Amino acid sequence: MMYARVIPVLRTPIGVDVFDYQIPASLDIKVGQLVWVPFRRRPTPALVMEILMESPFAKKALPISAVYSSLLFPFSIIGLLQWTAEQTFCSRATVLKSWVRNLPKRPLTLLPMSPAIESKDDSSPIHEQWINDSEEMIITRALKSSSQHERLLIITPWKNRVEFYSKQIPHSHILHSNLNDGDAFRAWSRFLTEPTAPVLIATRVGAWLAPLADRVILDEPENDDHKQDELAPRYDARKILTWCSQHTNIAIESYGLTPPLTSQATAPVIDVPLHVHIRHPQGGSSIPMIQSDTLHELRTHDGPRVIIHPIRGVSARLTCRDCGWRSLCTRCQFPLSAEFDHALCHVCGLKAPLPLKCETCGGADLGKSLPGIERLKAQWIKNEPDTPVEWRDLSNESMDPPFPQKSLVVITDGSMLGGGEDVRRRERQCIAFRRLADRVAHIQGRLIIQCEESSANQWSAWLTQEGFDRWRTKEWHERQLFNYPPAVRLVKIISEGDEQHAKQWIEKARQTIKIELKEVRGPFAVKFRSAARAPRWVYHLIFSSEVSDQQLINELTPLAKSAFIDLDPIAFLR
Repeated sequence: MMYARVIPVLRTPIGVDVFDYQIPASLDIKVGQLVWVPFRRRPTPALVMEILMESPFAKKALPISAVYSSLLFPFSIIGLLQWTAEQTFCSRATVLKSWVRNLPKRPLTLLPMSPAIESKDDSSPIHEQWINDSEEMIITRALKSSSQHERLLIITPWKNRVEFYSKQIPHSHILHSNLNDGDAFRAWSRFLTEPTAPVLIATRVGAWLAPLADRVILDEPENDDHKQDELAPRYDARKILTWCSQHTNIAIESYGLTPPLTSQATAPVIDVPLHVHIRHPQGGSSIPMIQSDTLHELRTHDGPRVIIHPIRGVSARLTCRDCGWRSLCTRCQFPLSAEFDHALCHVCGLKAPLPLKCETCGGADLGKSLPGIERLKAQWIKNEPDTPVEWRDLSNESMDPPFPQKSLVVITDGSMLGGGEDVRRRERQCIAFRRLADRVAHIQGRLIIQCEESSANQWSAWLTQEGFDRWRTKEWHERQLFNYPPAVRLVKIISEGDEQHAKQWIEKARQTIKIELKEVRGPFAVKFRSAARAPRWVYHLIFSSEVSDQQLINELTPLAKSAFIDLDPIAFLR
């Protein structure tokens, strides 16, 4: 009797992820195949990871029910699955479930897959290019790859970007988290089986398909949306591609604009007409958040005008001008923003009636906050009816569409670019500003940014090689001084329960971890949790930058059943 060790397509606890089944004589089962297995009295798809002559569970092993489809994955997929599970402190079954989602009960009739790409022992680094206008380069490379009948996978940070490339690249498929399970399965399974060697354009959810492609292109590697930072498993598409470059023969190319702090690569110069307008109380205009010199430029510009204002709705927060009271969301305690006829929570989406007065002092003036984009639009129509303007906020849906040729683009508040009030705020600002400036340069436009005097010099410096290098060196030294990545290794621990439970967890960690622990920061309460959800606490464990991933995995895996562990967090918020 032969046995198959399989990984079910289910979410399971860490350490509970493989099961042994009998192989019936009537079935020809191979490693990498998807099969149907009985699991808790219901048929469940599973991935065969190993064929066994014997099993310690032989007496209890049930027979495999059937082969799922003609899909046959190479051994490198199993290696990537094992590596991702270790990196994210999840079971292999949970990782597999996040990759293939809910497989259809009746899969399409699929053509046989192309021969699997063999693994290799030597390392082949990702071919990185830091260039202006990388979109055109990626489209050109995709068209060339398609003409050479290569199976091409493009990984890009955002859904809107996926759809943009799809319109530019004929006969391409798309894959992102907003697709339903059936459409997602059809997208990736056709990518693997169609003889025409199609192009698949995906967000991070498609990174696991890299070992099955002939060529992979990574778009905008500097953007952190390649990392899953909310749900488990918290994998990073960039790290998955790094693993593939070391363990497979896949050709991997990366096209970005802003090199990371750890890189010595030269940042490309961005040549765009830039005007920095310092915000001053005496320089205001009839339009909130628009300085008088900016308004003059908008009036006199001969061409399209675009104003980017980061704050959505009517006002940023419902705040009492008399005592500072804020109207909070009843579900998660996040401050509510004012829309036209209701209050809105931008964290959980709760809609509530607009409060009529302050609950603390009874004041009726609840407008002490920055004005939102809707208020600016209303004032613009009232005061500048003959000057047409396109309004955008900082959401991907609003920012991704191309700007009209020769536009004047105005940013009302540069401090809000990039978001996130943590130690990486400047880094995110730099990435977001350079990306915007490059887009404006591409359409031969002009750029105006309004800012405080303290940051006036940084914007133009970021667009030059010398200025960017000075800033990168300074930022690196500050990270060293305050013990933040990449100067050190920071591991983020999220513990669920009361504060006492969090403190008990960290004491156990101190006793368990044998490698040098330089510092422990926390616990910090996770804000804006609803009353129905258990409180969460965050710890930051600081290790030397010389500590390897494998050392951390070995030390932290025994603790992973009682906390969420993120080896490489992209946000250093408390």
